Amino acid sequence: MAGLPGLSIPCGLSEGLPVGLQLTGPQFSENKLFRAAYALERALAFDFVPPRLKESA
Repeated sequence: MAGLPGLSIPCGLSEGLPVGLQLTGPQFSENKLFRAAYALERALAFDFVPPRLKESA
């Protein structure tokens, strides 16, 4: 609604439920947001596949 780019990335679990981190930037900063989100995903090394689904595969 404000015309600002934003995205949400998975960043962990709280009591077994996924938690997301929302990033919002100034107008026309999409590339900066993508780079920041990518860096955060690599730094957190969060594996978003729950263990119960890994076992059944």
